[in-house]
Amino acid sequence: MVKEGVITNLTKALSGFIKENEFAEPLARGMLLFLEDETVALDRLRAIFGSDYEDILLLAFDWKLIVPLIPSKTCAWEDLAVSGINAPLYTMPKAVLYVLKEAMNKGIWDIDMGLKIMFETLDILVTPDKMVELVEELFNREKFMCVSARDIDIACRTVGLPGFADQVIAIFKGVGIISPKLSYLGKLKPALGPLYDVNPSLVKRLIG
Repeated sequence: MVKEGVITNLTKALSGFIKENEFAEPLARGMLLFLEDETVALDRLRAIFGSDYEDILLLAFDWKLIVPLIPSKTCAWEDLAVSGINAPLYTMPKAVLYVLKEAMNKGIWDIDMGLKIMFETLDILVTPDKMVELVEELFNREKFMCVSARDIDIACRTVGLPGFADQVIAIFKGVGIISPKLSYLGKLKPALGPLYDVNPSLVKRLIG
């Protein structure tokens, strides 16, 4: 059973950037379910969110805190949004899960520490501190919640990781830091490469 202090801490952390404060506590309770299971059924979330469950699910998806688990050719967030919010199962991006673990103990949405601990668990040659630096450098280049493959390459070179861009794209997609932006495919300048949505819950300028 989750202690009320944990719920209080997470609610406080979420209230720092979620304007709909009345949804912060039920959202916190629902997010904590993902500590027990990688996937959570809609019925369990609906039981916690109550009559506002659709609004809270949409809010959680807007921030990419919780995403529907729907069969998709791309697994892109855009694809999931088109499929509708009432999915039978939901999951939480790995990067968000680690920030959540910090928030439930500290009462703040500590992106850097959560990501650092997550990167420590991954089998990559780059240090966790350098990976956190790379995330921040990349997100400094974000425009309209998007970054390009070129941005990723430049960010890698800026932090001293030339030639690492392809690996970064795979890693960041896998943990939910970025997701392919499908609506722009075929409409980009070749020099930019593909575009990627960034996870807004991991962008520090959006967090109070």
